[in-house]
Amino acid sequence: MVVSMKKEGLLAILVLGCVLAAVIVYGIFTGTTEGYARFMDNTVVVGANITITVSGCSGDGCVRNTTTDSNGYYVVANLNLPASGGVSGFGQWNGGNGTNTSTADSFQAASLNITICRPPSTPTIAEQTNTHATSTNFNWTSGTDPLSLTTYDNITYESNESTQTSPYTKTGINASSNTTRSWNVRTCNSLCCSPRANDTFVAVNDAPAAPSLTAVPDTHDQNATFYWTNFSDPDGDGTYNDFRIDNGTITTNATSPQNRSSLSFASHTWEVRTCDTRGGCSAFSSDTFTVGNNAPSRPNLTAHGASASTTISFEWVSGADSDGDATRDEISVSNDSMYSYLLFNSSNQTSPLTITNATFYQSIFWRVRTCDALDSCSGYANDTFVTYQCTSSGGGSSGGGGGGGGSCVCQNECEAGVEYCSGNARVVCGNFDGDTCTDKKVIACEGTDRCVDGLCVAACDPHWLCTDWSSCTSSTSDQSRVCSDINACGVTTGRPPQERSCAFSGLSPEQQKTLEEQQPFKVLGVTLPGTFNIPIKKVVQPLSTPVGAAAALALGSMGFAAIMFRRELMDVMKKAMDFFDKFSK
Repeated sequence: MVVSMKKEGLLAILVLGCVLAAVIVYGIFTGTTEGYARFMDNTVVVGANITITVSGCSGDGCVRNTTTDSNGYYVVANLNLPASGGVSGFGQWNGGNGTNTSTADSFQAASLNITICRPPSTPTIAEQTNTHATSTNFNWTSGTDPLSLTTYDNITYESNESTQTSPYTKTGINASSNTTRSWNVRTCNSLCCSPRANDTFVAVNDAPAAPSLTAVPDTHDQNATFYWTNFSDPDGDGTYNDFRIDNGTITTNATSPQNRSSLSFASHTWEVRTCDTRGGCSAFSSDTFTVGNNAPSRPNLTAHGASASTTISFEWVSGADSDGDATRDEISVSNDSMYSYLLFNSSNQTSPLTITNATFYQSIFWRVRTCDALDSCSGYANDTFVTYQCTSSGGGSSGGGGGGGGSCVCQNECEAGVEYCSGNARVVCGNFDGDTCTDKKVIACEGTDRCVDGLCVAACDPHWLCTDWSSCTSSTSDQSRVCSDINACGVTTGRPPQERSCAFSGLSPEQQKTLEEQQPFKVLGVTLPGTFNIPIKKVVQPLSTPVGAAAALALGSMGFAAIMFRRELMDVMKKAMDFFDKFSK
């Protein structure tokens, strides 16, 4: 008996363990929900779809689905529904639906009845015609309720819903252009609504035509007036204009003409469009013009011959301004072509000008340009001459400037026809005044031009040619040479080295080659890179192969023809030829 009871206890424990394991492993829950589905007239709903959801639940056992039987009854088990837990139900049948909520008792069971609403039928609407009017009437026939319940209609226009009856007058219809508008109606009872009946129409609005602009001509005047002509609105709406210039701020309600002042000297674009009171606007009409300022012409200088006086007068005729602006003349006087040292300088000077601070035996450079009131200036007009001092007086001709107290016997300043450079200026020798002697005339090279061999030439690239290196002696430690630019560019950019150490003497051929590879050298008057700057006797001497001999011969024919008159080189080349002939036999 005792044994039997022990067996039964063990069996009960085993069964309980199996149940708990099944609950854990297979998701078996003990919560239930049951109830009825009924219509609003309390008749049962057969075959209604029921969805039960446990509140605050996640995972398995939270949602279950079923259908009602022939009695409108349903039951849902295996819910993860705790005691006193909340549960909601959703019922659906033939387009109708309903919801309800409940709470589980201490046995994890909930009772939940659901009332399902059968919606009214869909209303029938009258299609709306396209219109330009700001108001229109919407017409429809309401849907009917299957249970003859009280109904009402909801109308939605452009997402705004309200309860209305047919016909409904809608005001404030607007459109900036031909815009499609939408509306719909549905019929509802106290619990649910029918599907929506939908319709669209076009709010008609044609924008005005773009205005016609009167082109503004290019001008020097910084003030401008803008004219245009409007066209009527095709729909008969009122219109207004938007005006802007250079894509700036729009002036609305602008009327023709419009005035603008203080325009910059540049290209300007102005635009006008016409809009109606419904918000429809034309495209912008545009026009472009230029407010310009022309610089005056160059002044005309009275060339000044050589002067025997340090008191000098300058005369010129100012340039003319084609725009009619007021002008002024800027003048600079210097004793160098770069105008780095000024004898006189003024930004507003009239002709003639007299200076007293010149000195004898110097070149005088002077230039004048004309500027308008807006600081637009012509190019410079230039002149140059020299000053000299009379060494004797007598009955000769005037010396070009006069020194006072009698006549000055002139002296030739240079050899006629000679031209050379002084700094960046040409010096020309000729008779430039009224006497019988030759004079120097200095002409500055303009811009980036440089003076080369008495001529102003465009900026150039140097081309360097170098003499042979000087010999090393017991008393010298360095070698030197002279490298000259045959283009006479007047710069030292890229000039090869003109000095090097005599350290090449006493080194092995390999050491010498390493050093000489870093040095340029000259062959046939052309500077070549370093690897070729090796004395040929030191190249040929260590060679003991046919390839080496051939290389020596190639170097001798290509690179060293310019120095083949040297006896030492001739001996080396003869030895190389003998070596090559011997090897070839």
